[in-house]
Order: sequence, then C-alpha cells, then structure tokens
Amino acid sequence: IEAWSGDYCMGKNLVLIVEPDAPLSTLATKISRAKSGRIRPPSMRFSVRSPAHRLIERNAWEWGLRRHGICDGSVLAVEPEPVGDCATGSWEWHTTEYYVERHVEAVTEALGLP
Repeated sequence: IEAWSGDYCMGKNLVLIVEPDAPLSTLATKISRAKSGRIRPPSMRFSVRSPAHRLIERNAWEWGLRRHGICDGSVLAVEPEPVGDCATGSWEWHTTEYYVERHVEAVTEALGLP
C-alpha cells in the first residue's frame, strides 16, 4: 500500500497479506489495524486506486481483490478523501508526533540551522 496526498508520499509503504478472493473491505480493515486505528472503518475516508491507477468506487469494496485485478505483489495507492471542509483529507498515516518532527526538520532545514 502506498499512501499519497496529491503529489506527496505520506511515508513508507505498508505491506499486507490478504487472500485473493477477500473483499477490498477486508484490506481496508487490515489497513486500519496496521495504522493503530488512525484510519477507522466503516467511515473509511480514503480512496483506493488499483494497480492500473483506476479509482475503485466505494460500492465495489465488497468485490474480491482478484476481481479488481489485484494479485500477489500488486501495489495499491490510498489517498485521503476530502470530507466536509477538510480539503486535505481526514486521516493520519503516521502519528501526530511523526508529522510534528517532519515539520520541525523542514523548518530547520529551510532556515539553514544545524
């Protein structure tokens, strides 16, 4: 799984093992568990793109992975969905502390501080 927000990669890829006939919703639940519940079903507020970069519609999440063309070694992209006034998405791929540390590093670098 690759997590993207626009052109920004949100962090390291997440490797999951799921049976080929399991529904995509099973994969979504595994993502939530792997991310310590920061992405919670059933209000999964993310889009999934197939290996062919095709958006998988929410109403097709009960189809088996194989039916979506997802097989062993496939890489899927997940992207936050804008919800309400939140134009940048609605979940954290990492903990808040991770993002604070990345922000401090970016500001420090921009200011030319050691």
